[in-house]
Amino acid sequence: MSHIPPYGVILFGVLLYLGIKRCYARSVRPAQLFVLPLAMAVSGALSLPHLFPAAGWQSGLVLLLALLAGLLAGWAHAARWTLAMDVTRSRVRIPGDPALLGMILLTFALGYVIHYQVEAHGAWAASSLFAPFSLAAWGVLGGMALGRALNVLMRYCKTDAAFPGS
Repeated sequence: MSHIPPYGVILFGVLLYLGIKRCYARSVRPAQLFVLPLAMAVSGALSLPHLFPAAGWQSGLVLLLALLAGLLAGWAHAARWTLAMDVTRSRVRIPGDPALLGMILLTFALGYVIHYQVEAHGAWAASSLFAPFSLAAWGVLGGMALGRALNVLMRYCKTDAAFPGS
């Protein structure tokens, strides 16, 4: 573990803590659900061009299709949730879900493996399938987080009480 930077261990601890918290029901503002998808998008935008400088438009298309597939999967996953709306406080009560812990840990592990392969000049990273596969996995995970957030936000906005005075 000597090659793992200290911030990586701290980040893993923080993500583990957040993932465990998501195993329990919680009350959040609908906009808070976009923090993880936004963090994934910023992280990807900052690191993916460095990791895959030679990725062509085909890899971008794979990323887009994977993002859409993940969005649909995340939407379907959140559609099963029973939500409680507290419009007076602008909050939604979301059930606990261990799948969110799994997604957070999988995202961290994927990022670690991709970065390690690129930095170590691994044989897998030299493969022509490495960039499309990595981008597809990243897109599915990011899309799932976005799909769940959009589903909850749309359900919150559809409640009559969400629009006082209407």
